[in-house]
Amino acid sequence: MKWRHSIIYLVLLLLVGGYFYYFEIVRKEQKAETDREAKRVFHLNPEKADSVEILPREGKPVRLIKEDRWILVEPVRTDVDASALDGLLGAFSRLQVEREIVAAPEDLKPYGLETPVLRIRVREGGNRHELLLGDRNPVGDARYARSEAKTSVFLVAEGNWAVFNKGLNDLRRRSLFTFAVDDVRGLRTEWEDGSVVQVHLLDDGKTWQADGQGAVKIRPGKVENVIQQLHWLRAIAFVDEDPSKLAPHGLDPPHVKVDLKLSGGESVEFRLGRVEDGKKDVTAVSSQLHAVVKVNSGVLEDIPKTISALEERSLFPLDRDDVEEVAWKLDNVEGQAVRLEPNKWGMKGKDGKPREFKDSWRVNSLLWDLGDAEYREKADSGEPVAGEPHGRMDFFIGGKIALTLAWDKPAPEGAAAVHLWMTGSREAGRVRVASDVIRKIEQNIRNVIEATEKNQAGS
Repeated sequence: MKWRHSIIYLVLLLLVGGYFYYFEIVRKEQKAETDREAKRVFHLNPEKADSVEILPREGKPVRLIKEDRWILVEPVRTDVDASALDGLLGAFSRLQVEREIVAAPEDLKPYGLETPVLRIRVREGGNRHELLLGDRNPVGDARYARSEAKTSVFLVAEGNWAVFNKGLNDLRRRSLFTFAVDDVRGLRTEWEDGSVVQVHLLDDGKTWQADGQGAVKIRPGKVENVIQQLHWLRAIAFVDEDPSKLAPHGLDPPHVKVDLKLSGGESVEFRLGRVEDGKKDVTAVSSQLHAVVKVNSGVLEDIPKTISALEERSLFPLDRDDVEEVAWKLDNVEGQAVRLEPNKWGMKGKDGKPREFKDSWRVNSLLWDLGDAEYREKADSGEPVAGEPHGRMDFFIGGKIALTLAWDKPAPEGAAAVHLWMTGSREAGRVRVASDVIRKIEQNIRNVIEATEKNQAGS
């Protein structure tokens, strides 16, 4: 009989639980949603909006229409910043009444609504939604408002003001370019002094080659970085709505001109002027933005002046993930790490067997930093290492040494050049490397050595 009582209790418990869930949770959520809907000022789908007008009491009106895409048509015709417009339309559709003030006001002047501070109209097909914003309430946390659908005066949260009070420069597109990064097939820079850098992408889609300088090996990441920096460039300010007026803004001739060739055969042009003393911005014009603008002058540092700025000068021309073992000798201390898993390393002991290294991230960090390290220039000859080098590293792939780096002692401070020898299947020769680059490599090795000693002491 006990099992029957247990079933009865279980059924009762489920009934009570179901009752509580439905009336205390589901019904409350439904009521909260109903209350939210009742407080909504407008019922519209932002994605179906096709026209927006912003009419301030003071300042120029702004009008946008949706053709095949959104376009600003007043006060000038130009492209729209999609994210800014999405934010405005989203806030407009979600706007809620905080509190009703007067159901049927006889005089709108006390609320600043006789001549609204701001009027916003959104058209959605055949429906037009209009919001009037007036003065702030005495507390300052809300604004008086009206809509075409409500005769009452009500309050909306003051936070909406910054979202709705948008002018031309808030809603226009600020990105200078619309090209897709992967579409770029050629890059050419021409400086005011006549120096030219020109590279193009080969048919393999990976290798960049310098025009007329095929012997120079180009590092793809450097070209891609230039393209990325241009692609994300945004206007700080708008100088002239007529992009043909170049000379008055120091853009004809420009300080530097950049040409990009795209996969479809199209060309993109970008011009930059000179930086004025003490300024952090520079005048620019892009063939993909209809205006003369100001941009951050730091972009000039990203544009190559010589082909050497794009040259492959890596100290570590290997794929980090291919390296199976790393051996080093520094400060008369030798060690060898063996890859156990993609991100896990083991340290070889005297018996030649690798033991798991708890601080494997230090070996990975060493490889990452090496991947970013570059030499300054190639030395006059590839003569062998003179005597015992100050430091040495060997990198193994497929059980064989794929690359050896050996270097002289770096200066204790500063960036004076030090010789480094590269030998291996892919690179060979003597190069000059800044001392601070070598010091960083050595510090990474010492960090691995120190962590290894701590691991051994704790085991």
